[in-house]
Amino acid sequence: MAEITNGISGPARLAARVDIMEGIPPNAGMVAIGPAVLNAALGVVRARVSFWLGKREICGHKVLLHSSALKGWASEVKALIEGKSNRDVIYSAMENPELLMTIWRHNVEREESPVAYYELLAVLDTGVFDPETGISGEGPGVFLSPKPEALLQFAEDLLAETENALR
Repeated sequence: MAEITNGISGPARLAARVDIMEGIPPNAGMVAIGPAVLNAALGVVRARVSFWLGKREICGHKVLLHSSALKGWASEVKALIEGKSNRDVIYSAMENPELLMTIWRHNVEREESPVAYYELLAVLDTGVFDPETGISGEGPGVFLSPKPEALLQFAEDLLAETENALR
């Protein structure tokens, strides 16, 4: 499980979790949950994304994720945190239309030295929940301001769990 939180314990704790359930065999062809259709030959996993407030799950849904897109996203997160990216915004790949993740890096100038802080928005697409309307836009999500170490750990855990499921 990959999890990222707001760093608070108790009832004000906010978290996003991604549980990788299984890898889809590459010979499965095109697979779907709701309206999104992905090619299993490209490394697809079935996952459950959930958002938590305190000890209570406030939203959760099963999604399909492309491993190559997660690998690229994890690499971009690392580059952003290490200061090797010329961008201040990282978007998750469109190959994962059911889980949208955006990270912003903000630089604050201080007299001593500049300081960077990060924000993460993780969103489930509402179109996943209603096949009749199709993929209609962003739905429930969480907004966090994690420390860079927590953000990098989340990206690495998500990638490791995905790669493990495809072995």
